[in-house]
Amino acid sequence: MEDRQLSPHFHIDEFSCKCGQCEFRNGVIKPYHIDPHLIEVLEYVRKAFNSPVSITSGRRCVDHNKAVGGVSKSQHLNGRAADIVVTNRDTRHVFELLLNHPNAEQMGLGIYNQFVHVDTRGYKVRWGKDK
Repeated sequence: MEDRQLSPHFHIDEFSCKCGQCEFRNGVIKPYHIDPHLIEVLEYVRKAFNSPVSITSGRRCVDHNKAVGGVSKSQHLNGRAADIVVTNRDTRHVFELLLNHPNAEQMGLGIYNQFVHVDTRGYKVRWGKDK
């Protein structure tokens, strides 16, 4: 049986596409559909705050990405991105923590009112309110 636990705090199904119909849907998505470096970054956030990290958007199919207004080259399309919320932390604190991550120069970071986008694209990009 396939191990669907990606790390101590993250399970593959948390990254499922919200369309519910594609190869990345809950129960079908595979661990290799998610970048291991992204999991490392999310574990870093979890450990730093000692608080649960919820993934509001993980892997997306092209159709779902279009439906939610994602950009055509979104990192969500290749499993390198997650939109996250950390329990009892505002987005500014999460964003600032990620700005100070050891590999921050290799990440895309976006701050929004309700979540923080983090991706492991391999180069620095920042966007959002008061970035």
